[in-house]
Amino acid sequence: MTLDQVDVVTGRAGMAFIPAGAFIAYQSAAPDFDYDLANWPSDSDTSPGFQYLKPTMYWSAASTSSHPAEAALLIDFLTNDPRVGEIFALDRGEPANHAFREALTPNLDDTGREALAFSEAMAEEVGEPASITPSGGSDLDALFNRYTQDVLLGESAPREAAEGFIGELRDNVTAAS
Repeated sequence: MTLDQVDVVTGRAGMAFIPAGAFIAYQSAAPDFDYDLANWPSDSDTSPGFQYLKPTMYWSAASTSSHPAEAALLIDFLTNDPRVGEIFALDRGEPANHAFREALTPNLDDTGREALAFSEAMAEEVGEPASITPSGGSDLDALFNRYTQDVLLGESAPREAAEGFIGELRDNVTAAS
């Protein structure tokens, strides 16, 4: 599903759980809405550090590349040169590199400043990031949405949908390994 079809962008949903790094894309996709960022719901039993700052994008190179040194240099440049930060701004999400943040901050609009301020405030509350999503795991959102819709439409019982979701996701990850 493309971003312009997501329920919170079309106005069919009042909220969504999204990474803060995607906030700008959602706000750009729905300029008539005024979104706010909020912390995940929790209570007094919630363990500290239960959430983490999630990178929006990763740079990678194939292990089979004929030019691994050049690929590493390109990734280093894209990750560490502040000039790249000025060019990309927040198009690829919020940069982890502080030199990037310093380079792009003066040119940000209100939405960009709000996203960075939220992530900086959350940095004091978060735990260690999870490992990179395994191959086949990126289907999670589509599977979750499909099984949720089946339950909401009465086409599946919650337990049946949960078992189907877990089984299909496990099969996808296993097949991609």
